[in-house]
Amino acid sequence: MEEQVSGELPPDDDRACGGAAQEGPWPPHTAYLTTSLMAVPSLLGLYALLRKAPRRLPIFASLWVAIATAVRRVVCCRCDYYGKECSTLMGQWTAMLFPRDEDNPLTAEAFQLDFLLIGASFLYPLPQVKAMGRRYLALYLASALGGAAALRRLGCRYCPNAVCFMNPAYRCGSVEGD
Repeated sequence: MEEQVSGELPPDDDRACGGAAQEGPWPPHTAYLTTSLMAVPSLLGLYALLRKAPRRLPIFASLWVAIATAVRRVVCCRCDYYGKECSTLMGQWTAMLFPRDEDNPLTAEAFQLDFLLIGASFLYPLPQVKAMGRRYLALYLASALGGAAALRRLGCRYCPNAVCFMNPAYRCGSVEGD
């Protein structure tokens, strides 16, 4: 049994990735708040691309299609919170699109891919965001940092998926106590 590292989950809680989960450990409305806040920089980036470089839109759209499909299959479809409210709305949305993946475990690499592609989607429109002016750039950066901070504070802090490098219990690819 893993040790309590973050101080958020009770010591007898076995909801780490692979354990049975009954209800989420997140504060109420976390999924709606974090998803909304993470959508703001995406929409601001989309608008900047539409205004300054519409020919770059297919790559931006491709990033988000990959995040919403391929990455959801290796993260959300393998998570204990598949089909349930989690730290984002992705667990529920994924259940509407894809069947649960019982055959493969949730891995640290899946989370790394997820964060890498989301990070790339925030960086990709940066030249066009800069071209929109300093105020727009400041708004974009504040929204990206605010969304990431909200996800970290409200989502990752409570998440029992210890294979994720954003989890306080994560230690070099393993759950403490393994």
